[in-house]
Amino acid sequence: MDTIFAPTESLDSQMKRIQQIRSTDETQFKSMYLLGEQMLDCAKNGRLSKFQRLTFSSKKEDILLYFVVKMLQESLLAGHLMITGFIIDHGFPIGKHNTGLPSSFHEVIKVVSDDRACSVIEFLISKKIDINLQVSVDKCNICNI
Repeated sequence: MDTIFAPTESLDSQMKRIQQIRSTDETQFKSMYLLGEQMLDCAKNGRLSKFQRLTFSSKKEDILLYFVVKMLQESLLAGHLMITGFIIDHGFPIGKHNTGLPSSFHEVIKVVSDDRACSVIEFLISKKIDINLQVSVDKCNICNI
């Protein structure tokens, strides 16, 4: 399975790289930002086909961690679990090695309706995520943006 959403650098390293790009190539920076915004919009609105097209037509280094975490949160909030599953299946390290759920995702579960929360919880359990265990920030710092 492809690992396009698997982080290859820390959030700090990525931010430094983005600052460098912004200062040397404004067009590339705008392109990366626009890609993140488009993918986030797809995640919020359940546009799986377009989300997949954007993902597979992009370079891994152009998909920013900030946006990936927001995509996960928004797709969970909106109940677009196919998109959430796509991100997890393509490398995002949530639930790997029997880890728990980052605190930011516990917050998502708190604010959705009971019916949606049940669907989200069942989905997360199907992905082998221990929803009863809250991962500390130091173990999943990219998830707590």
